[in-house]
Amino acid sequence: MKQLQIIDGALRLCEVPILKPGPQQILVKVEAIGVNRADVLQVTGLYPSPDGSNVPGLEIAGYDVDSGSRIAALLPSGGYSQYVLADRQLTFKLPDWLDFSTAAALPEALCTSYMALIEKGSLTQSHNPLVVVHGGSSGIGDMLCQVAKIYGAEVITTVGSATKLSFCHNNGIADAYLYQEQTWVEETKKKGGASLVIDILGGPYLANNVKALRYGGKIVVLAVMNGSSGELPLSSLLMKNASIIGTTLRSQDEETKGRYISQISDIIAHIKDGLIQVHIDSTFSITDVDKAHARMNSREHCGKIVLLADW
Repeated sequence: MKQLQIIDGALRLCEVPILKPGPQQILVKVEAIGVNRADVLQVTGLYPSPDGSNVPGLEIAGYDVDSGSRIAALLPSGGYSQYVLADRQLTFKLPDWLDFSTAAALPEALCTSYMALIEKGSLTQSHNPLVVVHGGSSGIGDMLCQVAKIYGAEVITTVGSATKLSFCHNNGIADAYLYQEQTWVEETKKKGGASLVIDILGGPYLANNVKALRYGGKIVVLAVMNGSSGELPLSSLLMKNASIIGTTLRSQDEETKGRYISQISDIIAHIKDGLIQVHIDSTFSITDVDKAHARMNSREHCGKIVLLADW
């Protein structure tokens, strides 16, 4: 089978044998692959796979070779392949109305949303929750905003450009602001402060995140795209009885990820009824993977980037 491996800091096309699945694995013929920033970082050597693989790809959709069922899967790595072995508990069957390209954009975004909002963020519909999501035009940020609204939250989001502001406004997030400006902090404080801040930006925005919290609020840090260090106003954190939690989906064990997978069926149902939109920024042939990664690196995309496995 064909596979893209990281060799000398670049993706190279290789021919490798198709592996046989173990008792808890499913052999999947890949039809579409969701592209994530972790893929790009892994190619450059900045984010090694926890299983030691040199093949990127954290989410795929395709056919269960044994049963012929259409499924999607969350992976530790290896998705840039014609066939992959998926942990059975990290797969879910696709309804007939869901195409492969859309399905491939779901596992990472939905599981991250559940992890950050519900498990780590303790989001409930009590206490008039207000959630701030940084990077609300990215594939995962966009889904975080929508899932937070499904769970009854009012959402404020920040983005990096006027184009991304328009994307958020056009998709029902009226309170979208440029993260470089103080407006989002002031607007959040006017509304009584955030119950939860989901941060992908990192250190430079840590102080503002604390300022924006209400009493008992939480900050969940998923990434540090704009820097890994910053000033933390400890006195304010203490007075607000607030907390900061760092987490990533990829570092969770398989049992935990399986629990997230088991919780997302209700969210998927909202795609059919239109309460959640899956926004695909662009699709590329697997042969144009470098263009897909360049699009990710540009930080100009709005929504998910998907590769079609048309080897």
